[in-house]
Amino acid sequence: MPPKGSRILILTCGKATALYVLLMSLSGRLSVVIGFDYMNAISFAVCGIVAFGFFFVIRFIKNVTARLIFACAVFVLIAVWCLLLIYLTWFLPTGTELSTLVLLCYAGLGRVATLFINIQWNFHFSLNSVQQSAKFTVVSVLFAILLYLSSFAADGTFSAFILLGSILTSGILNVIMEVKTYRNAYPLHSIECIEKSDAQSPVAPESYVKTRIRYFGTRIIYGAVLGFMVSTVSVYTIVSVAQTPIILLVSALGIAAAVGVFFFSSSEKGNLYLVTMTPIMISLTVFVCFYSNDFLVLAPLFAMLVEVAWTTQNLFQLPTYRRITGMQTSTFAYYEYAAQIIPFYFVAWITASNLNALTISSSSILPGIIGAICLVVLIGFSVFAMVWHIFRYYPRHTIQRPLAQSSDRLDALNIVHVTQLTPREKDVFELLAEGYSRPYIAKTLYISVDTVKVHAKHIYRKLHINSQDELIELARQVAL
Repeated sequence: MPPKGSRILILTCGKATALYVLLMSLSGRLSVVIGFDYMNAISFAVCGIVAFGFFFVIRFIKNVTARLIFACAVFVLIAVWCLLLIYLTWFLPTGTELSTLVLLCYAGLGRVATLFINIQWNFHFSLNSVQQSAKFTVVSVLFAILLYLSSFAADGTFSAFILLGSILTSGILNVIMEVKTYRNAYPLHSIECIEKSDAQSPVAPESYVKTRIRYFGTRIIYGAVLGFMVSTVSVYTIVSVAQTPIILLVSALGIAAAVGVFFFSSSEKGNLYLVTMTPIMISLTVFVCFYSNDFLVLAPLFAMLVEVAWTTQNLFQLPTYRRITGMQTSTFAYYEYAAQIIPFYFVAWITASNLNALTISSSSILPGIIGAICLVVLIGFSVFAMVWHIFRYYPRHTIQRPLAQSSDRLDALNIVHVTQLTPREKDVFELLAEGYSRPYIAKTLYISVDTVKVHAKHIYRKLHINSQDELIELARQVAL
């Protein structure tokens, strides 16, 4: 398999299997499959401490050797957790009570392993191009949902087998990815190549602080809200579903994924459509599968669906924000994930330890309402962003009638002047010539709208023209 193809396969399968285990955890399904409560309050606290400590270790994971060592350590952690799950599922005598220490290891090891494996896949996703990001994201999320729904179509033993196989597969693929990176099998996705590419279109430093505050602030808030929702899952009865609709819907999702990804994501509008519609269609599918007149029956699913909607947007945006935050490529994704997971664990710990004091029980509708609101907000934001992008950024129709027929300014001399533009002015010139608006150019080149206006003014002066329409016509002459 060519290097590009192998990277796509490793990246999508690795992230999908890691995300599947995370969704099993967030929805409480993992507790049902293994047979022991995974929502251990103390495990949240332990993992919060581990995540907080990892925040200070990130700066040492900058080179490929350190990441390879980290990947191997994560795989060992995964292997130990899997051995514990095998013992609990198939060898522990029925009815045996587990000690607090064993329960802590069961939940704590699983959460830490899930944290580290997902954080490494996010790092690799951040090295994608913006054009690749949508397709890889949608395939990974859909594959994760297919695995999740499949766990309801089988008995507990087979579901446990899928769980173990998924987390082991993700760990192995992560090590393979790091080994290939160490051997420079993917030079276009190396840190050096990415940073060199980013340096050719640098972001205005004055925008760094505002962007970082907004970007990481939303992740802290999201982590805290998700932590509250997840910690309340244990008080609800975990939903179940019939086998027949699951099989039909899994087939339908698979077909939709194949058609959508390979036929409707060739353009930027197609990418936006995929990223926007994926969480909507997944939410509708899940609600059909688990439909009930009782709102509380659906409550455990909201945390899982909120994570699906968030992950879809987040993975898609990682390459963009890697650039516009101005952070080091080698550590950006680690800090991004840590920003949401640290508040997640500590809020989950506090909430899970005080469910009685908060009067949260199986009849409480507050967690479900918060989950429903978060899901609607995230999906609504996706739809709004897509509509906003199409109407604000998508290029207007270029003129059909040549403008230069009655103008003396658009002559051969202007064509010569095009070659005298600065590199950045040429970037702006090309996008203006394609009919794009100034806000879109600013977004594409990671500069401010005012900077684009200044470049456009300089371009018009050098080319002796007065409008974008004249520039479009000049570009046609250059092409001819």
